[in-house]
Amino acid sequence: MKTTEGLPPLHFPIPQTTAEMLDSSGSSAGYHAVSSYLACPEKSRLRASGLRRKQRNTDLDPDVMVELNPMGYGTLIHTLLGARIAYGHAASERMLARREVVELVLPDGQIVRPLALLEPDRAKALLALRTYDASHPLDQDPWTYIGVESEVIANVALPSQPPMYRTVRYDGVVQQQDPVRGKVVLSLEHKTAARGGNMKEYTGQAMVQVTLWNQCPKLVEMFGPMVGVIFDVIVKSVIPKCERLPPRYVTKLQQQRALEYLRLPETIKYPINADGTYPRMLQTCFDRYGACDYVDLCLEGARGEYEIPVKLNKPAKSGEG
Repeated sequence: MKTTEGLPPLHFPIPQTTAEMLDSSGSSAGYHAVSSYLACPEKSRLRASGLRRKQRNTDLDPDVMVELNPMGYGTLIHTLLGARIAYGHAASERMLARREVVELVLPDGQIVRPLALLEPDRAKALLALRTYDASHPLDQDPWTYIGVESEVIANVALPSQPPMYRTVRYDGVVQQQDPVRGKVVLSLEHKTAARGGNMKEYTGQAMVQVTLWNQCPKLVEMFGPMVGVIFDVIVKSVIPKCERLPPRYVTKLQQQRALEYLRLPETIKYPINADGTYPRMLQTCFDRYGACDYVDLCLEGARGEYEIPVKLNKPAKSGEG
């Protein structure tokens, strides 16, 4: 690993199947990885290994349509909005077509095909996408997009320590001209929620996003410092609402607190059980959102319900090494 020094041109990988879309993962050593380790090291270990519940329908046949759970629907919306930034609204709508239509070939050679979705999910997502586009037309956004699904690697170690790398993947990175600070950058964070609000529960995530960008001197020199996060929220009501909140600015003190937090996994060590597992933090097995993904494995020993899926290597595109 090494600290990120630049951003690639705007690009978004278009999923060819619903299974491929749902198989996307977050940043490898970012906020969620750190928070997961601190909350329950065994959950963190299992997730890092790639273990997941068997998903028989989508694994046996990528074209089998299954009802999306809230997380799956959120992934779909993230995918549509990411493609919209990189390739425009029409490319996003093409993924929600009712039936196979003429394939849309993008300028970079990617092909856009309709995703296999049940009609309620397809119709709900299409209404949300069109409502979003009506609320925030792409050509009227008050900034310049410089990144979409961009992963950044930063060193968070103290000067006297060996490098300690953490990562972040931004839904969108936008650049604006600030009348006082000049050229600045903000993270555009897409969220789907059952109800609106001020998104205070994501303050820690916002602090980490800003901090890691500003730990990359070349990025700051090239594009400007990151000063805050804009939460872009689609409320999943019958008639969807799109709430683009004012920037959540992150102070120097908050960035220092974020650095302290990001260093904790290197200093907090948990005992390891004889079988190589970590202690299970029982207070995290259930919360207001439901059960942990691994609760049946940890508390019931239901090993047969889980698997590590084998991912086939995709052929390299022309020009790729």
